[in-house]
Order: sequence, then structure tokens, then C-alpha cells
Amino acid sequence: MQSYLTRECDYAIRITAFLAGLKSQKQLPVSEIAKRIHVTKSYAARIIHVLKNGGIVLTTQGLYGGVCLARDAGEISFYDVMQAMNFKATLNECLCNKDVCTFPKVCKVHAFFALQEKNLLDELKKAKISDYAFDEVTIDKINSTK
Repeated sequence: MQSYLTRECDYAIRITAFLAGLKSQKQLPVSEIAKRIHVTKSYAARIIHVLKNGGIVLTTQGLYGGVCLARDAGEISFYDVMQAMNFKATLNECLCNKDVCTFPKVCKVHAFFALQEKNLLDELKKAKISDYAFDEVTIDKINSTK
């Protein structure tokens, strides 16, 4: 089954939500983020690099460096993170490739998928990272119940 959201994009949202749960813009090293999110350090670093290029996170090098959000978590939506991760999926190919559908102006199926995609994107834009923030304590609780 093909997924609408890649694992990389999913982890980008989780990393961003985890950073949002940190107290007072605290910076964490990539290694600590990777450990808490349960991914390899290299995978976390790759995601963080893309998020940095997309303006979602800031990174500081050095002994006291780390990663933090570039702006307030209430200003960052799921859609913003997904766009930073180069999200390019669509519900139906006919919505993005006019050559696939020979009658998009009268096709009820096309109209249905166009509306559903618009609704989904609207919801992703409304979903703020701050509403889904979590911290180390939350992760530890989840891990202790496994």
C-alpha cells in the first residue's frame, strides 16, 4: 500500500513536536533527539538538515550547540513542516496531471477528490505544532508502557 505521508515527513513532524515541548527554546544535540525519537543519528541529522533549510529549525554548532525551533511552535503548522520536507503527494493523479483525466470539468470523481484534498490541506495548515508538542517525560511514559 502506498502511503500519503513518508516516514521521513512523519519523523520531521515528530521531531518538530518534540522540540516544541522543550522548555524555553532549549537546544538539544542531534544525538539526543535521535535517541528520544527512536531513529538513527544520521537519519535524524538528515531530517534536521532539511528542516533547517526549510526555516523550521535552527542549529548551532559546538559544545553547547544543538537544535531548536526557528520560531514559535504556534506559528508552525503540520503543512509548514511537510512543505519544508518537500511534500508533493496528491490524493489522485488527475488532480496534478491534467493529461491523466480527459474530462476534469465535468467528472464528479475528480471534483470529489479535489474537495477532499483541499479539506485535508486546510486541516494540515490549521494543525499547529504547539498543539501536538511533547517532551521527554511523555516519551518515557510511552516507552515504559511497551
